[in-house]
Amino acid sequence: MALAKLRKVGGSAMLAIPPEMLDTMSVSIGAVFDLKVANGSLVAKPAKPKYSLKQLLAEEKAAGIEPLRQAHSEWSDAPAMGRETW
Repeated sequence: MALAKLRKVGGSAMLAIPPEMLDTMSVSIGAVFDLKVANGSLVAKPAKPKYSLKQLLAEEKAAGIEPLRQAHSEWSDAPAMGRETW
């Protein structure tokens, strides 16, 4: 357990997290956390990123990754062998 002092920063309060705890949680500066109060205690969990299909496709396009249908046209254009559908 570590102690941390609550400080005022602008209009908010800040609680410093020791580097050892950040390492243990595998997070770094800039990480986003979900916060809640449970039984009078502050619980902070690293937030899981949420992506939309539109964001993922835009990132692939920006990285120069071909869409699956174009990258594997030989496979995707082949006739059905069973009950699969496209």
